[in-house]
Amino acid sequence: MKRNYCNWYMNTIHKLLSLCLLLLLTIGMVSCNEEQTNEDDFKLKGDISKYVPAYAFDLDATILNGSDGYAYMKFSPITRTDLSLWGLQLKSAKYYVDGILVGTGNSSEQTLVAKRSLLDAGKHNVKAQFTIGGEECNDVNINQEDDIFVISPNLDGYFNIDYNYVTKGDIFHVELYPPIGNDIHINKVTYTWDGTNYESITSPYDWKHQVTEDIGTEHNLTVTIVCTEGSSQITYTMSYSSIKIQGEEDEIVSTDLLNGIEEYKNGQTIQLTSKSYIGRAKKDSYEIKYYLDDKLVGQTSSFPYTFKYKLSNESVGIHRLKSLAILKEEDGTEKSSSETNFDFLIMKVRIFYK
Repeated sequence: MKRNYCNWYMNTIHKLLSLCLLLLLTIGMVSCNEEQTNEDDFKLKGDISKYVPAYAFDLDATILNGSDGYAYMKFSPITRTDLSLWGLQLKSAKYYVDGILVGTGNSSEQTLVAKRSLLDAGKHNVKAQFTIGGEECNDVNINQEDDIFVISPNLDGYFNIDYNYVTKGDIFHVELYPPIGNDIHINKVTYTWDGTNYESITSPYDWKHQVTEDIGTEHNLTVTIVCTEGSSQITYTMSYSSIKIQGEEDEIVSTDLLNGIEEYKNGQTIQLTSKSYIGRAKKDSYEIKYYLDDKLVGQTSSFPYTFKYKLSNESVGIHRLKSLAILKEEDGTEKSSSETNFDFLIMKVRIFYK
């Protein structure tokens, strides 16, 4: 009797163990099938407009300096989410400026590069239409747009030339400032003074001239720069007329924007150069105050002077830097004043279109 009970007990345990094993295998098979089903479910089908977020793509806009001397605008899509997880991709991109279609891109190249010279100075609306789709779903369009500011369509003032005010017997000193941040190699600089050429082929490429010309006479200066940018050789020519040889009674002051740069980002430094001349018969003096959007940011009474101001936390858009020159008599009384204004643009580090 005990043996039969033991046999029954062992058979029962064996059956229970077999049942548990079968149950575990079944659960495993169901789990694998569910996992396979979930992977298929990730691939969206049909109308997917409500599943694709508006922030899936943004637009990055940057300014490029071409080796041909022109400025270019580059627009590129920025991916904000991994659409491949849903079986989707960016199929094409269309770019509009002020409502006019200016370029398209397919799935392999969605970047647009356009000449800035096509845009007039002022505010422009830029719009990007991104088309997103998959194998088994309808295409969805995402539109992103914003306003951009253009001050100067071309790279005028690519090089900057600065010279001092002189009288007879002084040294006329011409200095050359190449573009900042560009891969440029200067091969030769030729200074032409009243038709006579003077070459400078070594850095810093400046030129000095002993002034023997009479007081009150006016003269012409041409600067020709031969340089290599990338694989291209380019020649820049700048001309300055009516450069006057100052006299003992003359008084003059001026301020210029260094390098002619008119577009900046927060963190960069904007520079102005100021110079003056006061004849020996005068006891007056000049003082210059610098204002950024009517806020005093610097001043000097020593010349020549380079004013440097690092931009920080300035709003995106057009700003004004003002140079106020004050002519004072010997006792400090203000005699006259004049101002020079420079408008410049603060750009976004990366322009995201919302």
